[in-house]
Amino acid sequence: MKKVVLLVSSLALAGLSSSALANGIYLGAAYNNQKLSPNEADAGSFSVKTVDLVAGYQVNQYFSVEANVVVSSNDDLFEAKDAYYFTQEYVDIDSQWSLKAKGTYPISDAFSVFAYASYLDTEIKGEFVEFRLDENGATTGIPSRGSFAFSDSGVGFGLGAQYNFNENWAVYADYSLHPDFEINVGESSAKIDHDSFSFGVTYKF
Repeated sequence: MKKVVLLVSSLALAGLSSSALANGIYLGAAYNNQKLSPNEADAGSFSVKTVDLVAGYQVNQYFSVEANVVVSSNDDLFEAKDAYYFTQEYVDIDSQWSLKAKGTYPISDAFSVFAYASYLDTEIKGEFVEFRLDENGATTGIPSRGSFAFSDSGVGFGLGAQYNFNENWAVYADYSLHPDFEINVGESSAKIDHDSFSFGVTYKF
């Protein structure tokens, strides 16, 4: 009977130790390449690079919750030209944060794959300069300038993979489908697809 009790106790302690190793708070940072693609012919697309801070809690080896916030963003330039106008547009992510519920499947002690559902809130700001062209295609007159801003939030999804160097340090890469932007100006409307690819590093305490 004592042997049985000792065996059960040993298994319980081993399970607790394994669970403790799997649990924990982690912090990190990620480089994120976000693509904004209007659903209009010849509208082009914007690629905005951001740096994100990551904070999460790993409940167990299969599930974690995570928060991300953009702390730095660079703008992207898009140029369009027709027979009458030459336009330059600059787009930047003014603010962005997300909450994720992440499911993880360990392939080995070092490598795992994951999928997540996220709630994302994004604010976009931009500026444009429009030049009028003469019959020779050269700019003429005083260009018109303006600015714009739009925001949206909603549920997105993502897939990725992670490599653990040890119990603390890990690197990961993922691809995310974010909520589309719906822009309404007067009686006209436009839809902008939003997705991203990121590469990050985390440290678990």
